[in-house]
Amino acid sequence: MNLRNRLMLMALLLVIVVMLVSTVVVYVIITGQNRDAARDLIVKSYNVMVDDLTTRRNGLLTLTRQMAVIDQMPGKIKFITETGLGVDEDTARQTFKEIIAAMRNAAKTNELWRITYRDMEGGLIAFAESQGQATLAGYVFRSKEAVVVRSKLLKGEGEIKFDDWQAGNAPPPGFSMSGEGDKPKQEICDMRQIEGAIAMLAQAPIMGESYNRKTGNLETKQFGFVTISLMVDQAFCERMARLTGMEVDIFVGDAFRAGTLPDHKQIGQEGLDGQSQGWDLDKHQVVHNNASVQGQDYFQGVMPLYGKDKYIGAIACLYAKTVVNRNTWQIVKLLMLVSLGCVLMIVPVSIVFSYRLSKPIDMATTELAGMSDQLATAASEMSAASQTLAANSSKQAASLEEATAALEQMTAVTKQSTNGALQADELSHQSGENLVQANVSMKTLMKSMKDTAEAGNNVVKVVQTIDGIAFQINLLALNAAVEAARAGEAGAGFAVVADEVRNLAMRSAEASQNTHKLVEDIIQKIEVESRMVDETDKLYGKVAVGVQKVAGLVKEISSSSNEQLRDIEQVHKSVDEMNQGTQQNAANSEESAAASEEISAQASRMHEYVAVLRALVKGGRGRS
Repeated sequence: MNLRNRLMLMALLLVIVVMLVSTVVVYVIITGQNRDAARDLIVKSYNVMVDDLTTRRNGLLTLTRQMAVIDQMPGKIKFITETGLGVDEDTARQTFKEIIAAMRNAAKTNELWRITYRDMEGGLIAFAESQGQATLAGYVFRSKEAVVVRSKLLKGEGEIKFDDWQAGNAPPPGFSMSGEGDKPKQEICDMRQIEGAIAMLAQAPIMGESYNRKTGNLETKQFGFVTISLMVDQAFCERMARLTGMEVDIFVGDAFRAGTLPDHKQIGQEGLDGQSQGWDLDKHQVVHNNASVQGQDYFQGVMPLYGKDKYIGAIACLYAKTVVNRNTWQIVKLLMLVSLGCVLMIVPVSIVFSYRLSKPIDMATTELAGMSDQLATAASEMSAASQTLAANSSKQAASLEEATAALEQMTAVTKQSTNGALQADELSHQSGENLVQANVSMKTLMKSMKDTAEAGNNVVKVVQTIDGIAFQINLLALNAAVEAARAGEAGAGFAVVADEVRNLAMRSAEASQNTHKLVEDIIQKIEVESRMVDETDKLYGKVAVGVQKVAGLVKEISSSSNEQLRDIEQVHKSVDEMNQGTQQNAANSEESAAASEEISAQASRMHEYVAVLRALVKGGRGRS
């Protein structure tokens, strides 16, 4: 399946899924809203019921108050309770007739259930009970001899006659001869459970004036009380159902009593026992739950009823879930129609859209295929170049490390040469100073040898003088010998002296000659040594000049060695930096090689994806 068909299918599926999800979401939301709306309707229905019951309560209190004073009722009750025992029944019948007429009119006019008049002890005086279109009425006559109860079912509005009234000792069912419970001192109205039914019961005291014989004044006094009960029954449920559109049922305890759903058998006590007791319609509380009647589900609201601080029953208000579901399904059907319209509209749009989208994608995939091939080739070449660069960088880094080590050795040797040059410079300087001193000593020696040569010449002169003197002495000795010879024996001693002097002169001459020779030899040697000293002095001068030149050269060598050492250190530093850079380049080259391999792998994957994309656009299967 090619891309165009897939796009159309995906568009349809997307619309269908969106519509289904929207329908489910709308169904859930509307169901919740309808549930809340149903509960709101139930609460509003209860508000209507509460308003109706409140109106009835207020009207019942007003009616009870009126029945306590209507047609001078206090006087009639006073007559029956205080003076009735002293008259016969025929005399009292007129009073009973007026009381019963008032009760019948009130029951028919106000749709009341029961009305009773009682004395202060709760004793029954008169009673009336509505039974459809008729009224069951009666009275109790108490005489000294007996207590007679007469009653009759009155139909229509004719005159009350006692000819055919039934007589007995007890009132009809539902009435008691003596009242039960408290005797009201003031107006009251509450809910009661009476004979399995829920009724609203109101009581009011009957107050009148009585003459006090002791004080001689008229005093207000209570002569009895009137009780009126209003049935909360089927009529109430039907009327509330018409007003609210709900099903309304009344339960006594947990048993169905009256309502629009006779098959409604249970309301559930959950949540009712925890309600605050006491009948207060202004603070009524509704418990919401669900109910099922004859297979029909309802939203149910239950309002508990309390009388004299105890639970007596409840009013159940039910709203059919079918109505809610019907509204929900109407909206769901509408959404389904909208979905169908969207599907019908999406089909041509998806066809046009898929065509316009698949065509440029096809062109793009073709271009991408070529680009991916080129990228794969370039990535392979880049990977190979990066590998070569990494290898060369590693070799260069190794060479730089060797060069660095050689430079370190050269630096050490140059430092040693520099130190030797410095020492040679110092030695040359000392040698120059020593040559200067030796030159001075040589000059002194030459002067001393010249002085010695001059002294030798002077010695030669002295020897020559001595030699002349010896010659003369010899001559004198000869002369003396001649003279001694001439003198003969007188001169023999002198001749001996002269001979000794002659010998001494000869010896002096001989010594003088020897000394002269020695002095001449010394002078010759001194002259030779003087020449040698002169030559040595000249050589020392040349050596001093050479030493000075050597000292200059050594100084230049020392300076050059220092500069060379600094240059070598700078070169070493540069080589070290180059080494670091080369190491970094080698690392970067390795990373670049790894990145190139990754790019090559990505290029291969891109080529595969392009193939898959082309297969998607063209249809068929791409490489996995």
